[in-house]
Amino acid sequence: NKVHFEGNFETISVGIDEKNIAHFFRMIANLYQDPTMAVLREVGANCVDALIEAGTEKLGWELHLPTRMDANVRFVDHGVGISHEQMIRIYSIIGASSKRGNNDLIGGFGVGKWSLCSLVNNFQAISRFNGTKSQYFISLQSNGLPDIRLIKSEPTSEHNGFEVKFLCPDRYINDFNGKVERAYRFFSVKPNVFVDGVKKQIVFNPEKVLFDGGVENFSIYEGHGSPIVVMGGVGYRLPSETLLENKKFAKFKSLLNCNMSILVPIGEYSITPSREAIQLDDLTINRLFNKLEQIVNSFI
Repeated sequence: NKVHFEGNFETISVGIDEKNIAHFFRMIANLYQDPTMAVLREVGANCVDALIEAGTEKLGWELHLPTRMDANVRFVDHGVGISHEQMIRIYSIIGASSKRGNNDLIGGFGVGKWSLCSLVNNFQAISRFNGTKSQYFISLQSNGLPDIRLIKSEPTSEHNGFEVKFLCPDRYINDFNGKVERAYRFFSVKPNVFVDGVKKQIVFNPEKVLFDGGVENFSIYEGHGSPIVVMGGVGYRLPSETLLENKKFAKFKSLLNCNMSILVPIGEYSITPSREAIQLDDLTINRLFNKLEQIVNSFI
């Protein structure tokens, strides 16, 4: 709601203390309860967004998983690429994003790229943009903030695109390999997954659909599980136990205990900054209630 002021008031703008910017960055990097899933989701979302922007979904993107022999993780897309100027702007300003205001793209918070810092202290970024291939090294410094170094820039005939590469710590190798199916189950463009250079066949939708809600955009699957809300290809577990504490949701108890996915447009419900969970503010609760009503009425 807009508030209208009449009269003379002293206005004080709110900002961030530059001396404490490193503390603020640590808060961003440590947003995630599941760092491995966060990296798979956030960097993968950037790959898909780049393809959508470029209209090159058919070219797809690649995910190279780590092994004990080669612990490198690589995300490679064939999308728009990033110019040097964009690279500096997006990576040098915390919170900067090129995706705000575009409801076709998953990202927009401007912090997802820093999910990598929840796992590693440094990573590489390689951009192929309009005939130039630029390689950057991003690393955390002793002051707690990252810096960006252009390692080299050279002409290339490769298609535009972007690559993120880092060395996976040993303790996360199995985690990365075990969470791929869940991370990309609802992505509009699934990755081509490679292990030690060999393409791996992955079934991203292992559960059988028992009921397809059609135009109501929901599906009920075989087996047990909690309902999931899907926005922009990302699946968010619906906190059924919290919703059922609200008496008006009691009539949906059976529905909230079944293995169901609900597809909604990006921005329909509020999510936490970590993009790990639905945020149950008043707007989201009201919209969820209306959606569950629609689903029940469609059965009737």
